[in-house]
Amino acid sequence: MRRCLLREALLLGACVGTAQAQKPDNESFLTNRPIEGNRPDESLVIVDGGVPAAPIAVALMDEEGVLPDTWQPWPDVRPVELCGAFLCFDAFEMDSTTDAPGDGFYGQNCGLGSGRYRFADNTRNVVFVDDLDRMNGAAVGACNSAEFGRVQFAWWWQVSGPGSSERCVIGFSTFEDWENSGNCTSAGFVSGIAVDFGILPSSHDTGGYYFVDLPLCLLPGNLKLTAPADGRGAYKIVLAKDVAMTPATLAQPMLWGTQKPLNECNQMRRMHWDQNHNGQVNGGECQALDIGQCMNPLGAMTAFWYRGSPATPKLRAHCEERGRLTARVKGYPRGERVQLKYDGGNNNPLIANNRGKGKVVWRDVPPGSHTVQASSDATFSIYRNTSCPPR
Repeated sequence: MRRCLLREALLLGACVGTAQAQKPDNESFLTNRPIEGNRPDESLVIVDGGVPAAPIAVALMDEEGVLPDTWQPWPDVRPVELCGAFLCFDAFEMDSTTDAPGDGFYGQNCGLGSGRYRFADNTRNVVFVDDLDRMNGAAVGACNSAEFGRVQFAWWWQVSGPGSSERCVIGFSTFEDWENSGNCTSAGFVSGIAVDFGILPSSHDTGGYYFVDLPLCLLPGNLKLTAPADGRGAYKIVLAKDVAMTPATLAQPMLWGTQKPLNECNQMRRMHWDQNHNGQVNGGECQALDIGQCMNPLGAMTAFWYRGSPATPKLRAHCEERGRLTARVKGYPRGERVQLKYDGGNNNPLIANNRGKGKVVWRDVPPGSHTVQASSDATFSIYRNTSCPPR
């Protein structure tokens, strides 16, 4: 068993060859801390860190399940920046500096670092549908009908508790329609893939939750996920224990805040949750996750990224010692006026040069997590999360 180390230029790659996560060398910071929600059925646990899992195979899915004879080995190739040209939806918050989920981005710091929420042990939430709402700043429909080139997701894999393990296959699907009141329904299947992670030990034995950063743009042929036509709809995730997509024994998504600048319509978020465990998400199976914790409301810990092209605008952000934060843009039209700012502060304009590039440098930026934003009238807003080291 080898440890899967994720490294990111702008995209974290997925390690190939094993699906088993290795126990961290230092477990002292990985704890499960119970807290209480506003209601008795909302008791939460904070898991203070996660470990990466590695995919080993991928297949096409339709609305009924995995399509026969479509399984392929996960490609052993290096990721490229275009897999994640920019974020379409973010309830994950990856810190590119630490190669792990982070906290403090988008102007809200809960003080949890890589910590994330889950419900108490023996919670079974293995088939669920969540809203994929309009992305703020995508004024020209940048993510409408887009191909998602990169997907991030985190989950708690309980199985039967310490000492147990189970094969893990995760299905990802997108839908055109989402209805956030009444019976909580979704419809209009768009696309789907299933990813096999092999046998995974219980999260109780790894020291934390599992997370993945999948470069879908590297998959061959029609193995892809596509966004709803108007940029808003729903996505479905199935946590399964075999390629027939039999629901897992005990598992659940990790939870994180959904009310980000990218996700402008999630203040009254609900999750469609297969609460009667029949393998289907039926009308009325809703769970409001405005539980009153930081962050709030909560949703499944998931992010979707736009698959770009050489002409797609891109943003890089890096912070060095002494608080020197550098933001670089490329792929903009020559002469385009681009506004850059960090943490929602003042705009710093630049004009894209002959090669469509430009940069802004901020000095004396405080240590910790920061979000850089690039915007222009002709395109859309791009966000990039990074961290400044302690001084």
